[in-house]
Amino acid sequence: MKSHKLLDTVDVVVAGGSATGVIAAVAAARLGCKVYIIEGQGYFGGVATAGLVTIWHQLYSEDKKIKVISGITEEIIERLHKRNAVLMKDKGRGCFILETEDLKLVLDDIIVESKVKFLLHTLVTDVVVKKNGITGVIIENKSGRQLIKAKQFIDATGDGDVAALAGCKFEKSKKLMPPTMCVRLANWPEKVDLDDAARKIFQPKYKKLIPTGFLWGSSSLTRKGEVMIAGTRVFGVDSTNGRSLSDAEVEGRRQVKELVAIIKKEIPACKNISIAALPSYIGLRESRRMIGKYWLTAEDLLSGKKFDDAIANGSYPIDIHHSKGGGITFYRLSGMKEVVQADTKRVRTRWLPEGKILNYYQIPFRCLIPSKINNLLVTGRCISVDKTAFGATRVMVNCNQTGQAAGVAAALAVKNKTKIAKLDINLIRNKLKKQGAVII
Repeated sequence: MKSHKLLDTVDVVVAGGSATGVIAAVAAARLGCKVYIIEGQGYFGGVATAGLVTIWHQLYSEDKKIKVISGITEEIIERLHKRNAVLMKDKGRGCFILETEDLKLVLDDIIVESKVKFLLHTLVTDVVVKKNGITGVIIENKSGRQLIKAKQFIDATGDGDVAALAGCKFEKSKKLMPPTMCVRLANWPEKVDLDDAARKIFQPKYKKLIPTGFLWGSSSLTRKGEVMIAGTRVFGVDSTNGRSLSDAEVEGRRQVKELVAIIKKEIPACKNISIAALPSYIGLRESRRMIGKYWLTAEDLLSGKKFDDAIANGSYPIDIHHSKGGGITFYRLSGMKEVVQADTKRVRTRWLPEGKILNYYQIPFRCLIPSKINNLLVTGRCISVDKTAFGATRVMVNCNQTGQAAGVAAALAVKNKTKIAKLDINLIRNKLKKQGAVII
């Protein structure tokens, strides 16, 4: 491999500056490590900022009696609360509506306060592997191609780019869940309900223009009359392919254009709506899922299996966006299976006996350890899970927990001069607990 100018040598490199990546970097830095985080956008937050996705799901169990998520995720929510930039539903026991612009500022603060080194507008383009370990990452930005060396690495790219470059094994479905292009709309009438709007938008005559039957959104907390709507789906997209991803961005914006036109036509009260903002990139759902030390299955998740090495808990349902034709399937922890069809009709059955619920599920640490490379952890949506379980683990509050666990584990591996797989799981769990994470 061609030699590149050495930019820096640190303890931990985090590739990807989503909220998950930021949490990983901060968790490692708070344990005394020198950390570098690399992000392709001009700001941190990933889908929560660049993608305009405004919802973080609940931190409590299905019955809302047990807190199952906390740590740096809840710290970020509390910082947003101080800025009047988050709506806490059900007295803080439901989901959270975020102001994405304020989230950018909060993530800047937490990175700077934690003394994490960072590079924005920068991509990891290659890795340097010796034997079974990564010694450095090749980055590229306006300064050209450079090398950053480290002892431990965390892949928070979402697509598992670093792990794939390092030769780790992964699975990628032939029927990937479609991404969504969100949009912020101005002048939205308060009296217009989004569910009612969906029934008027997703009519058979518009199927070729907007091929989906599911829409969700939220109102801005600070801009009166503005809503964020997620109502598009771009099918057949492989986000690890440059041509496919580029085409998806343009197709997503085309669908937004059609969506707005249909809303104006079908809902007279919305005749004055306009596009306030489009995302920096389309909201991706599924690509690579790395094959790690443990493969979390839908059976594990839906049975509520408990793990001795659990580092995350969740209560968000499995949701699977259909790979073609529109619609979505939910396996809700209430025990209800709900299929939203392309025409917006809903079919409800039960996957659990009447009266039974699943209160929460767990994600084991081994799902973060990919094959082959002994100083790399994966985090976020590319962890080691099957396609159905992925429908639950991929949401941001779950990804964030894996980020904090990866940051803690990487720091402990540095401090103890050992390989990730040889770390005492109780040490990881105890350190996470001291950082405020919920360890059950």
